Amino acid sequence: MKNLISVILLLSLFIACAACADTEAPVTADQTESTAADTETEIPGPDLPERDYGGYEFRSLSRGLNAGSTHWYIFDTVYFEDKAGDIVNDAVMVRNMTIEDNYNVYITMIENVSCHSAASKSILAGSDDFDIYGDSIYTAAALAADGLLVDLQTLPFIDLDARWWDANANDQLSIMHKLFLTVSDFTLMDKHGTWVTLFTKPVIELWNLDNPYELVTSNKWTLDKMYDMVKAVSHDVDGDGLPSEADSWGTIGEVWNINALMLGAGVRIFTKDEEDIPYYSLEGERSVSAFDKGYRILADKTMTLFFDKFKGTYTDVYTDGAASAMEDNRVLFYVTGMNRVLLLRGMETDFGILPNPKYDEQQDSYSIIMTYGNTNSVSVPITSTDPERTGIILEAITYESSKTSYPAYIETSIKTKYSRDEESIAMLEIIFSNRAFDLGFIFDWGGCSSFYTNLLNQTSPEFASSIAKTKESDVKAMEDTLVLFSERIG
Repeated sequence: MKNLISVILLLSLFIACAACADTEAPVTADQTESTAADTETEIPGPDLPERDYGGYEFRSLSRGLNAGSTHWYIFDTVYFEDKAGDIVNDAVMVRNMTIEDNYNVYITMIENVSCHSAASKSILAGSDDFDIYGDSIYTAAALAADGLLVDLQTLPFIDLDARWWDANANDQLSIMHKLFLTVSDFTLMDKHGTWVTLFTKPVIELWNLDNPYELVTSNKWTLDKMYDMVKAVSHDVDGDGLPSEADSWGTIGEVWNINALMLGAGVRIFTKDEEDIPYYSLEGERSVSAFDKGYRILADKTMTLFFDKFKGTYTDVYTDGAASAMEDNRVLFYVTGMNRVLLLRGMETDFGILPNPKYDEQQDSYSIIMTYGNTNSVSVPITSTDPERTGIILEAITYESSKTSYPAYIETSIKTKYSRDEESIAMLEIIFSNRAFDLGFIFDWGGCSSFYTNLLNQTSPEFASSIAKTKESDVKAMEDTLVLFSERIG
């Protein structure tokens, strides 16, 4: 019966996808040949053994739907019956039923608002309460720093070099050649929380500004260019001489956006050497200059309006407030998470999607941050009683995600359904190919994750002197983590 249901669901999904494709454009001969070529060269799936786990409940601990905000929750582990018909939710259902049928398991999610605390207590007690930890990158790093997670490279049957695992994440999140958390085609909240720059198209036209897409492709989308464009459109609309929500703004968003601009400029608090050892890397002229460039954009109260200053009454100021300002052509740039692309789907005003700007035209590539506290990752507790089973199921579900839930989210939902032009699709390729992970933010050594935001709130910040005050404690906290990784984990 389960086999039959799986076949029906798969057929339904394929039919739905075909119907969507038919509404877009006819398939050309070139596209047919390309598809055939892709099929012939398709990378094979993992070489996993056959197993019957007798109805075992494979458990993921995560915040689930109880995160407080309806926009930041884990939606990629299990499917929800009340969301039937949603393309991603349905793809998760197909994927899970495939895994459950193949291995005789039941995939479930343990929801807990206080994920990190619950996981820590469980592991320290030696309890086998969950198989994988599916909450944020930030809390997973905290568990790793306490020595409570397994090095994923030691799990049987996990092939981290396979295309369904994120190579950038694997490379940048490892420390001392150990990898305790990562992201993959299985995790979707890390895509949802990838930071981008939205721009209001009518404002570009109204002020006769350069085409943002052309700026990106010509390597001219820089912090200086952003500043020039922001300054050009910012002005007092209501004539009261005071900054207010009714005025025209270069950017809107939140104080946290300074982190996006700094990492976008290629600046990291901690970088790794050839031995995969982190070192403090915030000193130097480039770091100071990048902060100065970001500060003059975001700290200028005549050019940037943060949402805590919005006076309107909104159900969700980050969506409704933003949409209101953009629809009135009073906002040029909205620096925010990818999830806002979906949440702004009902807005009539046309907007485009950009990566966050580079430091200058000589910077090799764009560098995209994620909101590490709201995204999810995957990790395994040291209390796992059957590492082989965990490795097999995790590898299988990650591979199946690459064929179901991941393309449903990226290709169908984001690129086809919610992006508004072909240029945005090209931008998304750049964005998802250049996501970056700053270990300083993620492990928050010495509280350094709030370094930039603390400075942004100051009237006359002293970048170099602030480093002198915080560097020692940041480095000491990092070194403590290295000692733990060396001694307790081996």
